Amino acid sequence: MIDDAVIDAMEVLHSCRCCLRQPPDKDLKKPYTHLGKTEIYSDILEQCFDIRLSLDNDDECGICETCVERLRDARSFKLQVQNSQAELQKRLDRVLHAMDGGPEGGSKMEEQDQPNSVPRSHGQPETEVVQQQEVIGDSVSCISESLIELKTLATCTLSKIETIEKRMALFSSNEQNNADSLCHRLPLKTLPDLEKLELEIQQSEIMKNQLINNLSLVGGNTTTTITRRILQRLFSTALALQCNWTGKNNKFSLKQLLLTEVIINAVRRNKLSENAKDIEITKALTNWFRFAKDRDGGRENRRSFNTRQRRE
Repeated sequence: MIDDAVIDAMEVLHSCRCCLRQPPDKDLKKPYTHLGKTEIYSDILEQCFDIRLSLDNDDECGICETCVERLRDARSFKLQVQNSQAELQKRLDRVLHAMDGGPEGGSKMEEQDQPNSVPRSHGQPETEVVQQQEVIGDSVSCISESLIELKTLATCTLSKIETIEKRMALFSSNEQNNADSLCHRLPLKTLPDLEKLELEIQQSEIMKNQLINNLSLVGGNTTTTITRRILQRLFSTALALQCNWTGKNNKFSLKQLLLTEVIINAVRRNKLSENAKDIEITKALTNWFRFAKDRDGGRENRRSFNTRQRRE
């Protein structure tokens, strides 16, 4: 009978990839049309947060409507911040241009004792000069108001950006802590442990890379030896007896797991195997699981022999 923990883990694997609480309503990879615009949610995740999800398995890359709405809000906020920065720069450029007085305004401003004064040409009516002074005064007042408005907008925008950066930093810190603790849980002992690890590396690129780095340190002088040592680091003998490459004989299939990609990448980190082909690595992997029963039997024989030696 399937353990409840296994059932729960399988349900999580088929939940929304962004919250793991609801069944997916849409595919992360497929394009959808919303308000006349095309949306691909995996692309939006990468554009807004630089999060790249593993989307190898079509059955495990969905997103629920709640997370879709939150993702749209995040994208809208990012566009709002970008537009605000562009508008801020545009207004500042306009203010600087107005203060310089255009291409010929600089020299004229230098000739005036007062910023609001207008030189009176010969024969120009005094009322016309006053009118020009009033226009300049209104322009300066308008510029001052615009600067105050821009300062308020910039302060608000920077505050929101700082809040986002703090949240992202906290998220990255938690991701790193989880990645550090992951390696202390090896070797995996049960199928729920394996499914939990698979889910974690699917959701976190940091944890995936941390695992590859850790496994690549095991060493070895051939591709087969390196692969075997990595598998010994990952799987206990008890768990290896429950798994194989294809899932035959009611065993857990490893073929479609992201973990197999992690193993292949870790093998290739070794200089002796950096050019190893996939088929060479998977062959060593398949044989290691195929002979798990023999290794377990050999261990039992050695245990019995040691027990007899102690009794004698």
